[in-house]
Amino acid sequence: MLGVILTILKIVGIILLIVLALILLLLICILFVPIRYNIEGANDEEDGARVKARITYLLHIFGVIVEYQGNLTVTVRIFGIKVFSFGGESEDEEKKVSEETEEIISLKTEEPAETEEKDRPQKTDEIKADNKKPDIKKDNKKQNSKKQDNKEKNSKEKGKIKEILSFIGSSDTKYCIHFLFEQILYIFKALKPKKCDIDMRFGFEDPSYTGWTVGAVSMTPWVYKKNVKIIPDFNTDKTYAYGTFKLKGAFAMITILIVVLRGLFDKTVRRFVLNVIKML
Repeated sequence: MLGVILTILKIVGIILLIVLALILLLLICILFVPIRYNIEGANDEEDGARVKARITYLLHIFGVIVEYQGNLTVTVRIFGIKVFSFGGESEDEEKKVSEETEEIISLKTEEPAETEEKDRPQKTDEIKADNKKPDIKKDNKKQNSKKQDNKEKNSKEKGKIKEILSFIGSSDTKYCIHFLFEQILYIFKALKPKKCDIDMRFGFEDPSYTGWTVGAVSMTPWVYKKNVKIIPDFNTDKTYAYGTFKLKGAFAMITILIVVLRGLFDKTVRRFVLNVIKML
C-alpha cells in the first residue's frame, strides 16, 4: 500500500516539476528573447510616402506587419498563418461608405418636417403652463441656496488648486520627474536601432528653417554613421523631404521589467504615487 502511495506521489511531483519548468522557460523566453523590428520607408514625388514595419518574436513564430501606402494596414501572423488584419480599404469602398452616409443624413433631415406637425398641439399646453403665476418666495429661497452652494464649491476648488500647486512644487515631484526622464532615456537606448541606413534630401521654403533643422540633426550621434546621408537644400522654393530609410533593431522585455522594479523599490516614487492616488 505504501509503495503505491509513494509511486503516486512521485508521479505527481514529476508532473509539478515539469509544469514549473515550463512556466520558468516561458518567463525566460518572455523576458530575455528579443523582439526584433525592421522598418523601411521611402518618399518621392511619384509614389508618395510609403512605410513598412515588421515585428517578429520567437524565431518568427509571432509576427506583426504594418504597412502604409495611401492607407494603413495591420496584419498579425502566428506560425505564418494570418490571425488578424485591419485596414486596407480601397478607394471604391470608401466612396460607397461615403455615399451610404450621405443617404442616411438626407433621410434624417426629412424626418423633422413630419415631427413638427405632431408637436403643434403641445404648444397650447405650454402656453397654459406659462400663464400660471410664479411663487416669488420659493424662487428667492432657491436662488439663495444656489448661491451658498456655489460659494462652498468655489472654496473647495480653491483649496484643491492650492494643494495641487504645492504638490507640484514639492521635492518629491522634482525627483520623480528626473527619475522618469532617466528611465525614458534607458528605454530609448534599448530601443535604438543597431542598423541604420538613411539617404535623404530635404528643404524648407524658408532657408532659415533648413539651417535650424541641420543644426538640430547634427547634434545627434547617429548622423555621423557611414550609412547615413542627409543633404539639405537651401535653394528650394517648396518644403519637401525625399529619400529612403531602413532601421533594424531588437529589444527585450527585461528592460521594461527593470524600469518597473526600479520604481517599486524607490521610496520617493512610491510616496509620490500614493499622494497622487489620494488627490484623485
